[in-house]
Amino acid sequence: MPKILTYFILALALAGCSKGFDSSNQSADQSLNLQSAKAKWASNKSNLDSYHLTLGYSGAVGYTKIISLVDDSAVAACAESYKSWQDNNTSDSACSLDRGDTVETLFAKIEAGISSGQLAIAEYDPDFGVPTQIYIKGPETDMADAISGYSTVVQFAFPIP
Repeated sequence: MPKILTYFILALALAGCSKGFDSSNQSADQSLNLQSAKAKWASNKSNLDSYHLTLGYSGAVGYTKIISLVDDSAVAACAESYKSWQDNNTSDSACSLDRGDTVETLFAKIEAGISSGQLAIAEYDPDFGVPTQIYIKGPETDMADAISGYSTVVQFAFPIP
């Protein structure tokens, strides 16, 4: 009897594993989540003239924070802060406007990650649709830019007084 029970449990386990991982379902879910977030953002965006968007890139050698002031859907100002993991040194500087991001450019990067199959995580604010966390795998992504890391945590500040 114990042998039959062992074979039965083994058969159940193998049957459960045979389904495997279906990346097309994950990609479809990510696309639906992105479209929902874009719709929420579109309905809220009309109430905003400007906002701050802070992206944190965590990499193997340090952490970079890029803060963008977005005014009328364009980056109006950009600042960058870098902290080294090795020696804890920090440097702050202004950065070129093309280093900054808007919510729309983040949506484009997420869309590119979905299309390439490199998007691992994309989470959105449930009320505003703003991306709150993005993780795109692989060094080939432009999300990593010149930074050796791929994880991005987004902080969003509403209308600037």
